[in-house]
Amino acid sequence: MSPKILVLGGGFAGVRAALDLSKLLPNGDITLISKSSYHCFVPDLYEIATAIIKNEHRADFKNLRGTVNIPLDEIFGKTKVKVIIDEIKNIDLVRQVVNTTKENLEYNYLVICLGSTTNYKNIEGAQNFSHPFKTTEDALNIRNDIDELVSKSPRPIEVVIAGGGFTGCELSAELSGFLSKLSTTHKKGLGKIAVLQSKDAILSGMSKWAQDEALKRLKKLKVIILTNHKIQKITQAEIVCENQERLTFDYLIWTTGIKSAFTNINGIKLNNRGQIKVSKTLNIENFPDVFAVGDIAEFWDEKGNALVPQTAWVAIGQAKIAARNIASSYNNLKLKKYSPLSPVFIVPVGQKFAISNMFGLNTKGLFVWFARRLVSLKYLTSVLPPNKALLLWLQGARIYIKNDT
Repeated sequence: MSPKILVLGGGFAGVRAALDLSKLLPNGDITLISKSSYHCFVPDLYEIATAIIKNEHRADFKNLRGTVNIPLDEIFGKTKVKVIIDEIKNIDLVRQVVNTTKENLEYNYLVICLGSTTNYKNIEGAQNFSHPFKTTEDALNIRNDIDELVSKSPRPIEVVIAGGGFTGCELSAELSGFLSKLSTTHKKGLGKIAVLQSKDAILSGMSKWAQDEALKRLKKLKVIILTNHKIQKITQAEIVCENQERLTFDYLIWTTGIKSAFTNINGIKLNNRGQIKVSKTLNIENFPDVFAVGDIAEFWDEKGNALVPQTAWVAIGQAKIAARNIASSYNNLKLKKYSPLSPVFIVPVGQKFAISNMFGLNTKGLFVWFARRLVSLKYLTSVLPPNKALLLWLQGARIYIKNDT
């Protein structure tokens, strides 16, 4: 009998798991459930938030969305994976049922990869007075809001980014060029960009070299970096930090902290961020046929003292192991342990410049920026036919390169 396999989520982990399962178990009954009909290439959202569009016609914004939103039908069109566009209401691990708004689906194997959402950490005013940066619509809202603010404000605007991790650094660097172009277009003074980081350095967890190079680059782009600034509360136009410093702003973007996007799961206890603790083989204690991967999974390294980073590349790696282990379980074979690879990073920091530790070497500059674009192309070819992947990559390149000129 063919196993019924449900994959929950259409992000990096969900797409990879479903594609691999369709190859490993060609006779399997595989269904992917996603609330969106698109797969979002999140690493390029900072490009969407700072895109230069001359005419701003509806077609222009449609093309812009299309550079990061990949229809799930195009990904799974030539596979046997069934795609259901619906919202999940409840997961019952005891009864082995997933409830959506339209139907109840039973399974033999389950892969939970429902991702994360913005975590405002119970900071007073954070959700009301800041703007999230997690989705394509978030990125477009930021782009359009800042454009409108610059055009209407009688003085240069102040943009603050909460969070000095990868996202905050990438976005602030690109916003520097975007604000410069807007000030020229609207004939206004150049606005200010500040990054607030609660810890003593940006890119926390990265090497000292990476932190120093990113700081040097951002300062060159006139981005203000404020470390050891932990936010206590936010009002409509002011940020109050725990050191009692008060900062004014016109626009606040929230890039710090995430939590699980889905917590309505019967049968297990979640951690304080809504994550599911998984074993070394990525399945769940007492539910060996249920796997959790990506941002929703709590996985500790081999030494048991460090959580793996919540990145797209970790999610993809975990999804590959989960798919392989489902096939192994079905065929009564030994499951494989997930071993995180040594982290490799490429951080774009504005105007065709990036820093990286590729090949174990500290590198920076135009070559690294181009390598980052090639990494994007490689990913697209892993989920789309080569011709479609190349066309999508070129479409994005034509738009994004305007941000860096």
